[in-house]
Amino acid sequence: MTNLSQNFHDRARQSGVELRKLVISLSTGALAICFLVLTREIKPVLTILQQKLLLVAVCFFGLSVFGGIVSWWSDGARFFYLAQNFSSNQSSCSDTIAKAKQRWTIVRRLSDVLVAVSFTVGILLSIVFILNRVKALTNHLS
Repeated sequence: MTNLSQNFHDRARQSGVELRKLVISLSTGALAICFLVLTREIKPVLTILQQKLLLVAVCFFGLSVFGGIVSWWSDGARFFYLAQNFSSNQSSCSDTIAKAKQRWTIVRRLSDVLVAVSFTVGILLSIVFILNRVKALTNHLS
């Protein structure tokens, strides 16, 4: 294996580690939201709007986790194929490897967008939920 090929294999491993950290963080956040809602008696009770906001936010966080997993997988695959391309001596095999690498590059880009957009929407919905909840609490206390 050449030095360049080894560098790509090392990069594939490192990107996998980084994305695993992202998935764990997102999973923990979504789990914490579900845990708090499901295990505490909340007064005043959540309105239908608040329940829907929370449910949709958790779904978007779940989409973000899914996107992170796909991104992790595709990043490893594309660097694997890139390393294979550098270590391969056959031109016909090299064409197939290059096409596979290109497919995984597209998947990686799409999944990166999914992670960013779904996480952002989840955060925005959580902010709307919190603001709605604070408004409901101030109305309840008055």
